Amino acid sequence: MGSGFSSFLAISSTSPVSQETGLGDLPESVVGSVLVHLNPQEICRVASINRAFRSASSADFVWESKLPENYCSVFKWIFKNNDNDDKNDNILVDLCKKDVYARLSRANSIDGGTKV
Repeated sequence: MGSGFSSFLAISSTSPVSQETGLGDLPESVVGSVLVHLNPQEICRVASINRAFRSASSADFVWESKLPENYCSVFKWIFKNNDNDDKNDNILVDLCKKDVYARLSRANSIDGGTKV
């Protein structure tokens, strides 16, 4: 009786279905274009609003705008002291820009670990 009664109520309901749009309906490229103008902390906060914002907050063009122009050479210079230099060259290609930003933002030792 429960499922039949529930479907009866759904059919006899006269409330109209809402056709309104919300923030989740914005295209990712539009959301990303707005996120470019925010600082990294704000981008991370906005990412918790909904899936569209979370997806846009991971877009490479959003984080590339936060990286210095020479981020490739800086990244290689910081991580060149590791044992496997070939692996470090490939890791930059494999990482998304958000991850590159995160790695460059944390404390990194340089000059053989003598400086942070």
